Amino acid sequence: MAWQVRISNPAGRDLKSLPARVQRRATGVIEALAEDPRPPGCKQLGGSEDLYRVRLGDYQLVHQVRARELLVLVGIVRPRGDLYEKLERRLR
Repeated sequence: MAWQVRISNPAGRDLKSLPARVQRRATGVIEALAEDPRPPGCKQLGGSEDLYRVRLGDYQLVHQVRARELLVLVGIVRPRGDLYEKLERRLR
């Protein structure tokens, strides 16, 4: 089953600001989400039924899985240290 993957505008800006090696790794993970939106190592965010994070070394990618629509929405790709601050602001 192939899922549709969309990258939000803020996540697109996040990706462009990352070092090239992290961009490549994040792009690979994003492409893989089309086959498995909850890959091994993926963690569900507490307090949410549809938000997940994937660790990319010192960075994390947060995505939403919309099962009814077969849609994965990439919301944030940030350094681990400021991820939750950005996530809280974007979800308001």
